[in-house]
Amino acid sequence: MGFLYPLFFLFILLIQAFILGFIVASIIAFFSKGGFKKNWRKFMLIPFGCTGVVILITAVIALFSWLLIEPQDADQNRYQEIFGYSSTITNDRMLSNHQGTGQDRLIYMRAEVSETERDEILSIMGLQSSSKTVNDIVTSGKEEGFSWWLRGTTASETCINGTVKDISNYNRWSSIVILYCPQDEKHTHYKVGRTDYIYIIARGRTL
Repeated sequence: MGFLYPLFFLFILLIQAFILGFIVASIIAFFSKGGFKKNWRKFMLIPFGCTGVVILITAVIALFSWLLIEPQDADQNRYQEIFGYSSTITNDRMLSNHQGTGQDRLIYMRAEVSETERDEILSIMGLQSSSKTVNDIVTSGKEEGFSWWLRGTTASETCINGTVKDISNYNRWSSIVILYCPQDEKHTHYKVGRTDYIYIIARGRTL
């Protein structure tokens, strides 16, 4: 029933707008030469016009909200965009940022994964050891200004015993770099029940 609350408030706003418009119309009619009886049709346009303005503003706000606010499954959609298949990783365990299109397409993603989810990612055919270092990946996200990218203040604090792998021309991506960070019980961000962290940077996608 929660969806009825916005409709209730909209209904209240429409009533208030109509009353306000009617008051304004009455004042104008009182001071007009012809009076209300001769020009009542014109004056009645004012309250209905006020309600119309409220409806218009509400529609514009709803449209911009729809365009600007991403759906709750946006992170899962980006995961599917990167790898070409859906994931069991829930939204509360994923964070991402995306920009550009085509060859300028760029996606940064961090995910807390189970052993099965980790193995699914790291078993991608063609994935190989990368020349990039843990510090390269950590610094890259930090330079983009992502406050959620780091789990510590330095690369060593963010990722203990990390492994970097990459792959080219996978699922039409120019390159995908994956940083695998096994959790360590000594790590300040260690969470019981959550195994590992995966950092993903996907660059340039052909249409």
